[in-house]
Amino acid sequence: MFRIGICEDQPDERNMIVEKAEIYFDSENLRHSIQTYSSGETILAEIEDGTAVFDLILMDIGLGGMNGIDTSVEIRKLDQFVHIAFLTSSRDYAIEGYEVSAIAYMVKPLEEEKFFTLLEKLTRTEKPRSLTLKIRGRRKD
Repeated sequence: MFRIGICEDQPDERNMIVEKAEIYFDSENLRHSIQTYSSGETILAEIEDGTAVFDLILMDIGLGGMNGIDTSVEIRKLDQFVHIAFLTSSRDYAIEGYEVSAIAYMVKPLEEEKFFTLLEKLTRTEKPRSLTLKIRGRRKD
């Protein structure tokens, strides 16, 4: 199962990203879960306390409070393996994206084809970081 975290403070943008991701994962018949956040502080707190583990984080930069770059720097200290992609309306921070080894920097409005290519790249090359156990004949994810 692919676990996606979306950190976007604008509800309309957040819903659009979720919708596009759902379209992609459903069309590819890939099991997935999507967790959304409206602030960098919230996603960071859940990663820090272990309640959230992701294969990919789709991060806006212009968040209220802690911005997406600073949030990603802190996330990287906790998880060196999670893929981070920036989805933002600003071209100003592309170079800073390299500091956290971002796999993509996409400027909004998102082009669906490019967004799907990003998700395809991830799903074709990465195995999700989850474990399925069979306990007494029942699957536990």
